[in-house]
This record gives sequence, structure tokens and C-alpha cells, in this order.
Amino acid sequence: KSVIQEHKIIVTNVIQKLSSVDVGSYAPSFELLDIKGDLRQISELSKYKYVYLDFWATWCAPCLKEMKLMPDLYNEYGDYIEFVSVAIDDKLKIVQRFVERNNYDWTILYLGGNKKLLDDYKTKVIPTYYLIAPGGKVIQSPAPRPSEVKPYFDKIKLDYNRRD
Repeated sequence: KSVIQEHKIIVTNVIQKLSSVDVGSYAPSFELLDIKGDLRQISELSKYKYVYLDFWATWCAPCLKEMKLMPDLYNEYGDYIEFVSVAIDDKLKIVQRFVERNNYDWTILYLGGNKKLLDDYKTKVIPTYYLIAPGGKVIQSPAPRPSEVKPYFDKIKLDYNRRD
């Protein structure tokens, strides 16, 4: 929130170094349960679509602020991008109640104590976002937050529509 541009640049660089998987590498694989109890794999989710992956928690104020923007993004870009949110909360019931109360209907997974996944994605702060191309290669790490990502999604949508 600094008004000094140099401070903003420093913070951006620190966050990027602390929270990044190498662009061009394959996204670290994982299997997690979604909030309905179904096992989901990143390889399945990224097979044909881009994946917008985020790590978040119900107790994280910046996460919740950005999460409010996700339904509109999902409705507009869900045909082109798979939205995947990984909750790092300690209790699944809290996540389930939160998702139900807010009517969120994209893929929401539960970390369930799998802290290794946070290490694999070098996630030290939340929210953290990644954009993964079809086939599983990371193309943005970290990716812009929902409040900043629309221009990137517009390009993906345009590219898809050109193929048709």
C-alpha cells in the first residue's frame, strides 16, 4: 500500500521470488479431494484447458476480496479456462460451508494437510495464483490476481475463438 513506486517494485519482486514455479516447466502434479469428496488431478484438469490455479484460505482477507471476483470470471471464461482453487484451511467443513454460503461452483479442492504441495508450488504467501497452459506447462508464475487478470483471459478467449 506504499505510495512510493520503488517500494511497490521491491515488494512485487520479493513476492515473485518467494512464490513462483519456473515458467515453462510442467506444473507440479497433485491429487486432491474436491469439496464433494471426488479425487482430482492437475493433469486431468489441464489436459485440454488453461488452468487458473489459486491457493487461498477462508481466514485470509485478501483471498476473500479476490475470491468475490471469481464467479464473474468463471462465468465469462469458464469455457476456455478451468478455475481451480485450493483451500489450505485446517478443516474441510469450514471450506464446505464457506463455498456453499457463497454459491461458488468452480473446482474447489482441499489441501487436507498436504503441505508438500505448497512447497512444490513454492507458495509462501496467499493468495497465490498460477496460469497453466493446456498440457500442463506453467505460463505465468505467479499469475495476476482476479482483479488484474482479465486482459490475459481476454487473449485466451480470443485465441480459442480464432481456432473455431
